[in-house]
Amino acid sequence: MVEVMIAVSVVAILALIAVATITKVKPAAEMSKLRSDIQNLNTAIKIYKHSGGDLTKVSTPAEVIAKLKTVRQKSTAQSYVGYTGSMLDPRLSILEVGPTYKGPRAIYDNATNRFSLTSEPVVGFKIQLLDLDDKGIDVIEETRAKSALEYSHTSSWVWDYEDVAPPARLDPTLVTKVNVATPTNETPTGVGAPTGPSAPVLAKLLPPTFSIPTDNYPLENFPMQVSINNPNGSSSGKIIYGIINTDAWEWLDYTGPIAVNPGDKVLAFVESLKPTEFHHSDPVDEHYDWTAVLSEPTISVSNDEIDARTGSTTVTITHNNHPTYLDYNGKQLSVSPNSFSVQYKLIPLVTGEGTETGWLNYEAPFDIGGPQFPHGFEVVSRVVSSSPNFVNSSEVSKDVNAFYKLDAPTIHSTLDTLTSASESAVITLTNPNPTGSSSIVYQVLDDVGNSASGWIDYSSPFTVTGGQYPKGFSIFAKVVPEDSYYRESGTAKKSIAVHFFGLEVTGKTIFILDSSGSMVTNNRIDRLKSAAITVLEVFGTSDDFAIIDYDSTPKVISDWGPGTSARKDAAKNAINNMVAGGGTMYGAALQAAITLNAVGADQIIFLSDGYPSDSNHAPIFSAIDVLVQGGIKQFDTISLGTDQAILKNMSEKGKGKNVKVKD
Repeated sequence: MVEVMIAVSVVAILALIAVATITKVKPAAEMSKLRSDIQNLNTAIKIYKHSGGDLTKVSTPAEVIAKLKTVRQKSTAQSYVGYTGSMLDPRLSILEVGPTYKGPRAIYDNATNRFSLTSEPVVGFKIQLLDLDDKGIDVIEETRAKSALEYSHTSSWVWDYEDVAPPARLDPTLVTKVNVATPTNETPTGVGAPTGPSAPVLAKLLPPTFSIPTDNYPLENFPMQVSINNPNGSSSGKIIYGIINTDAWEWLDYTGPIAVNPGDKVLAFVESLKPTEFHHSDPVDEHYDWTAVLSEPTISVSNDEIDARTGSTTVTITHNNHPTYLDYNGKQLSVSPNSFSVQYKLIPLVTGEGTETGWLNYEAPFDIGGPQFPHGFEVVSRVVSSSPNFVNSSEVSKDVNAFYKLDAPTIHSTLDTLTSASESAVITLTNPNPTGSSSIVYQVLDDVGNSASGWIDYSSPFTVTGGQYPKGFSIFAKVVPEDSYYRESGTAKKSIAVHFFGLEVTGKTIFILDSSGSMVTNNRIDRLKSAAITVLEVFGTSDDFAIIDYDSTPKVISDWGPGTSARKDAAKNAINNMVAGGGTMYGAALQAAITLNAVGADQIIFLSDGYPSDSNHAPIFSAIDVLVQGGIKQFDTISLGTDQAILKNMSEKGKGKNVKVKD
């Protein structure tokens, strides 16, 4: 029966401690549960010690809990009179909390072998149950002291026994008779004097309770109205409280709900009104800390559209959360360092076109390029709390789109220059961009930039003739996209000009052409005639030209004037009538140009196939100076069939070009 009663008591303890855990318990309920658990732990310690257990060799709460979970070893458990099992649910565990923990905690006194409850900022612990199945719990046996009375080891009776002889008969005890003094009214004194009754043990009043428990509350809830209740009744005690928020706090009589501000700690106890019957209650406290939602960050980018291949953007993230305090009604609530941090992640706008980064800590602006996210990316950011006073901000995002800037097409022509109106150029355009991304359009412009047809879709090579564009032409081509991801390319250009032996004419030109005897070599004179007749096609009515034919003496075969059809036809006849013969008098030809009175001329093209017949070259260069001073902007020379150094020197003197033309 004794063992049954003890077992029932232990089962009650286990039932009280093994309460189903609740994932989020409010502090008031936590306080009540912890107080009950401590009482049951102390009861378990008493039963353990009375059941042969020994706590003299342990000192920490964890060691005590481990002892209470053990069972008596099997070899002595059968004969032991008393409880032999575990005092606690094997799943019970403790969690240590430090001085900064704001809730109630349990502590253990090794001297008294007792647990107690406190809210003081000391190292303590909380009690919890681990979620384990039976297979995850190891039962540990231990040797405990024997009981004063044990069940039978050898006998079939409840107890072991031996028959013994009855005790011998005892003789009567003789008592000497003495005289007893008559009682007096004097109070006895001395060592043997009787003492009076012991002082009564007073009951302790129950501590007060709070309408709002310890917790972190939204900042907008403050100031909060908190009521303190006296569970003893007003006749036995009154509530005394203090709000601990400054160094100068004081005890006050509680008369009604009190206003608490962020960070206030309220301490209260019940003061006995019947000191001969009750002690004051234990003090209790509640702490009302604050919590606030962090302000969301702001994301800015230097470019919200970037080239997928070469572009980049700078991402900057800012926020207005102060690193050291939070303003509350003009009061600065202190914030511990590193209470929050800024995080970001990058997510590709098109799945598979780049890799999501996951959350990263933001420290400074950073550059991110299109090659990492070919179709663009989303920047997501938040401010993350590492403090119970803050709640993470909401997430914000910003998209950066990427585009593919198409490369310009390449232009290939079978001719770079036109030397005859009958010549033609075959034009081929090539698209260097990904297949299916784009197509090519082109247009042909004349020498002054006029287009006859506008942009044309390119499908295959096409031909342009000199007869269509007698003064030359230019091909413009670009690549246009097939969808919005691609962007139009730049424009490629290739000019096919009418040249005079590789020299472009300005339209205000004097031709000085060699017809000396050496020009018969390798049909040079015929080549000169063909090129000169072709180049005349360039000149229009707004242009001017003159032609000087020279050998031993110069001859102006076309005076300075506009490029009318009649003047061009006359000049062509004169060119066809040129005959090779005589010497090569450079100086005389240049003097003819000076006396030509070519007002407005800005270019001279001087052609020869031989060394000058002039014995003195100084007048040649002096004449060039006179021409430049008169308005000639460029003095170009052509070495036809030979390479004469003097022709190069003449072009340098006149700030022009020298072209060498092989036979």
